[in-house]
Amino acid sequence: MRDKDYSGCFACGLDNPRSLGLEFVTDSDGTVTASWTGAEWYQGYPGIVHGGILCTLLDEGMAKAVQESGAIGVTAKMEVRFRKPASTGVELIVTGWIEDRRGKRIKARGEIKDKKGQLLAEGKALFIARDET
Repeated sequence: MRDKDYSGCFACGLDNPRSLGLEFVTDSDGTVTASWTGAEWYQGYPGIVHGGILCTLLDEGMAKAVQESGAIGVTAKMEVRFRKPASTGVELIVTGWIEDRRGKRIKARGEIKDKKGQLLAEGKALFIARDET
């Protein structure tokens, strides 16, 4: 799922040469998933993906789940828990889903796992649906 309306996005933008290149697919229950492999230049400590990049992956996964629910939301609050280091050069699986929606307030969750299914990071966020203009 790539939307041309967000072509300049740092995480998924089609026209942004520095984009992370995330391409999400949507499951029948609205859960979104993408795979991503971090090159060396995304590291913090040698061989370890920088935590800020992992936060971006989680935020984007949750935002795409919000978008798939029919809303365009902005992140109001996000909490991330890092479980294990994510190595550069290793394929990561980013997943996002909606936990609850009440009016404009949308709660989402996300996780990053490696190909073996080990949980590396998880997040939860509050999104506020914005009015379309």
